[in-house]
Amino acid sequence: MYMTAPLGSTSRIAIAGAGMAGMATALSLAQKGFELIDIYETASDLGFVGAGIQVAPNLSRILQSLGIWHNIKGDAVEVKETSIRGMSVSRLSMATKSTVLPASTTNEELAHVQLTHIEKRYGLPHCVRIATTHTAGSPTKAS
Repeated sequence: MYMTAPLGSTSRIAIAGAGMAGMATALSLAQKGFELIDIYETASDLGFVGAGIQVAPNLSRILQSLGIWHNIKGDAVEVKETSIRGMSVSRLSMATKSTVLPASTTNEELAHVQLTHIEKRYGLPHCVRIATTHTAGSPTKAS
């Protein structure tokens, strides 16, 4: 059974982090009637950061229940297989006492997994969403 703002819609709520979990939490609370939601984030820019967001079937279901998956799925790409690749062992710099990463990787495949069974087994595919801005599905207009 879902409740609507059981503590009162004017309860002040603080959320640490504007990642997928923080934004989903804020949206869910707003949909339940909470009005005073503050999201705190240490990153100075929430724009594209050069990485995709893994969207497993369970996350797709949560985004569907929040009413925003239809806005996001167009930017998602199904992951049909994946590999884990090796990297050269790092060394300790005696001068700075810090780890120095090598300039290149070995690129040796350590493991390979087919993911084509995911959609049949879980009802939704495993995806990566390349566009990582938090504008998709936003119910409000920028003023």
